[in-house]
Amino acid sequence: MRYNKKNRVEHYIFSRICVMLLLVTTICYITEETLLHSFPKEVMAQRFGGSDYLTYRDFDYGFRLTYPSDWQRTSETGICATRNCDYIVTFSVGPEAVLRVFFLNVGNIPYKTYNSQYYNGVNQQGAEIFGRQETYIGGILPGGNMLYITRTSDTNEPIGIDESWGKYGRLGYLHFKFVAFEPDALTTYAPIAERIINSFRME
Repeated sequence: MRYNKKNRVEHYIFSRICVMLLLVTTICYITEETLLHSFPKEVMAQRFGGSDYLTYRDFDYGFRLTYPSDWQRTSETGICATRNCDYIVTFSVGPEAVLRVFFLNVGNIPYKTYNSQYYNGVNQQGAEIFGRQETYIGGILPGGNMLYITRTSDTNEPIGIDESWGKYGRLGYLHFKFVAFEPDALTTYAPIAERIINSFRME
């Protein structure tokens, strides 16, 4: 009798635990579905980094990027001051920040050598460098990334820069330079700029 009673008690406890687990799983699923369908569209877009993306294609260099529809595709002058620089396109988000894409025709330099040369060049210009690393543009082009701060020549205001580049064939390096003009723009928009860069695909 004791053995049977013990078994019944254990069976009852086990069944209650199973029911509770099933109930918790169901509640979590219903809660998640309710939240997903009850949020306003603009909140959902902000939460998931934006659902409306446009495609930019460059036929000269043979690649494409996707960028948020609330970022404006523009053209700038004076970005390339040297003969070996070829300006391509700019994506801007208001006056706070821009992502500039340009090509540096430096020849067939190994990317590790180029990374060191570019780092030394930025460092000699007096920038405050906070980090650098090797990376791949869109998981394809080997290159580097560097986070640094420069200052405006007139007011000495800090400008945050998160710059990535990748070896593009034997001609040189494709650069993606994210520039934040406002103090909070670097942390706010740099992840979106990184998503644009990671969308890089060759065509």
